Amino acid sequence: MNDMSFANLVRDLEVDNAAFRQNWDRLAPADRTYVVVFTARSGSTWLTSVLSATKQLGYPEEYINPDFVRAVAQAQNTRDPECLLQMLKRRRCTPNGVFGIEVRAIDVALLSEETFFRVFDDKTVFFNLWRDNIVAQGISLFRAVATGHYHSTDGQVRSPPSYDGEEIRRWVRHIAITENDNLRMLRRAQRPIRGLRYEDIVRDREGTIEAFARALDVSIEPRELVGPVEGETRKIGDDWNSKAEQRFRREQAGYVAEIEGTRLIKAEASVICGSVENGDRQSYATKRGAGANGGLSASKPPLGNRAMDPQQIFRCKLADLGDIKNDFRGILAPESEVESIPKGVTAQFTDNAELYHQRYFSTDQTDWLLRNTFARIRAPEVRPLILDIGSGSGSTVISLLKMFRDSHIVASDVSAELLSLLRAALRRADSEQNVTTVRLDLNKNWFHEELFDFAVGKAILHHLFDPALLVEQVFKAVKPGGSLVFYEPFEPGNAMLALVLRQIVDAANSNQHMEANVLKYLEQRIGVVQVMRCEEKAIVKYANIDDKWMFTRSYFDRVAKRIGADRLIIYPTSKTNTPFQEAITTWLRIGLGRSPDAVPQWAWDLVHRAEDELSVDCKEDILMTGCIIFTKATGGTGEPLLTAGEAVRSEGDVVPVAEARRLEEQIRELERVLGRKTIEVERLKEAVGLARN
Repeated sequence: MNDMSFANLVRDLEVDNAAFRQNWDRLAPADRTYVVVFTARSGSTWLTSVLSATKQLGYPEEYINPDFVRAVAQAQNTRDPECLLQMLKRRRCTPNGVFGIEVRAIDVALLSEETFFRVFDDKTVFFNLWRDNIVAQGISLFRAVATGHYHSTDGQVRSPPSYDGEEIRRWVRHIAITENDNLRMLRRAQRPIRGLRYEDIVRDREGTIEAFARALDVSIEPRELVGPVEGETRKIGDDWNSKAEQRFRREQAGYVAEIEGTRLIKAEASVICGSVENGDRQSYATKRGAGANGGLSASKPPLGNRAMDPQQIFRCKLADLGDIKNDFRGILAPESEVESIPKGVTAQFTDNAELYHQRYFSTDQTDWLLRNTFARIRAPEVRPLILDIGSGSGSTVISLLKMFRDSHIVASDVSAELLSLLRAALRRADSEQNVTTVRLDLNKNWFHEELFDFAVGKAILHHLFDPALLVEQVFKAVKPGGSLVFYEPFEPGNAMLALVLRQIVDAANSNQHMEANVLKYLEQRIGVVQVMRCEEKAIVKYANIDDKWMFTRSYFDRVAKRIGADRLIIYPTSKTNTPFQEAITTWLRIGLGRSPDAVPQWAWDLVHRAEDELSVDCKEDILMTGCIIFTKATGGTGEPLLTAGEAVRSEGDVVPVAEARRLEEQIRELERVLGRKTIEVERLKEAVGLARN
């Protein structure tokens, strides 16, 4: 048996069974219970002191922490895990019958999840306490461990330790693992939760108390909400923490991005909704709570509830699609378009909308994309009006609502089925007032001009017959100084990858072993790159093809000139040393549901060999996927448009001229590596403007 099992920890404990029975018979159990699931340095001790001080909201301590549980079991006179929890509900509840406990997944595992969730059943309110800034959290934990100073009730701060980047890395990873373990545990238990974000609760002590009181049906007197209470813990971080964070983020940028990419909370516990995948998809934000990113209660939503009359936005008269199909109630459409279906809309967006949602919904990715974008351009200011193009089931909408809590968003898509999934999430979070959902084809001029502070479309242009037309129409609706942003696939990087795939396919067809279905899939991917070349699309040929385009910088340069953009920025959405490996891995996961080991090692060796021949700059400049930003001038005084011939390099921006020179050299080198010239090489040259007469 594991030495850290509960049975071993209490094996030799002397208990008074008579005292246990007396307390069991004498005391009534709490009739209202709650569990706070937390990570270290997420504000749990502060929360305990604040809630305990009310004397009405329980005394939520870490009763089953392995470091404390033996002493707790001794005090409760039991060596049985279920009896321990039941006795705590009797002896550690407030006089009004409220009991609270703080746990991590590791604590619950000590007693067993089966036991814990039998005691804390579906009548229990579950809160998930987390911290958005995991780097600051890791530094706080590093400092606490190094100095032995975890908490303060008087604000006194001990001298900080020497900076140690490796130790901070270790603690940041520890927190991320704990955070993910907590969420997985809640998934398995299928418990709806309410989110508590550290950054929100420490700024709103009164609102936090009110949220717990509402959830537990407790009436709190106003005097209980006034000021810090005696014994309340105080923040002990200081300027050293801030400087340490800046240094760590500067020196460990890649590591921070890696950690952020692993955090389930960012993808599944957003301000609006998330999902628990346990066979059936379930709401993560329920009528009990608006979400896990600071949304404390559906009755007190965290957003600004900025309502707006849609007719103020549109030139045309709108109708509710619910008049045709009740499932679409609340989704609007231009009155003239109610009976029509936009061209190019295939079954994956309609009949198979739920499958499409499950496959592609990820707020983790859109959070990251938007943060990188707003590091390069001015973010919309107070109470912005935002247009989301091709919203689908809402990952970008949800990320935008987290970033701009008092915004109003027009969520548009050609699929009413996908928009209905978004509306369901908004209803669960009581956030419908912040979003107008509209089914429409944005190739037409529906909006009043100079209306939106910001417009964004993720993975939308490559589905269209005429992407430039949509860009032109939407750009008119953006305010002066505002930006129009897209995230799209690019041909140069994908064409170069197709060269590598062709070498793999040829080898597999001659003398190397590869599973037949994997080989066929890689051949199809080569064909997809050819089909999506950056050239005009005939409606007859492409009517039933969902993914129509991969783009080039030259294409968007022409579009920028056409629409009169003041500035054009293009940058890669990810910086990686293994772009081809990551692309193939993603394709295998999405297209075949397979892991990387579906591709034999000899094929990966070819991929890595090709990647090793490319410089870091080349891997960035060839672009597999990129962000495209069109910015409108403010009163005609903005910066001049960056063109292919005039561009000057700035941090994170793309320079077509310099990049072309590097690509020319790298294409020659890749030809040498592959040992031949192919038609794909010629097409790649053509795509980057390097074809020679």
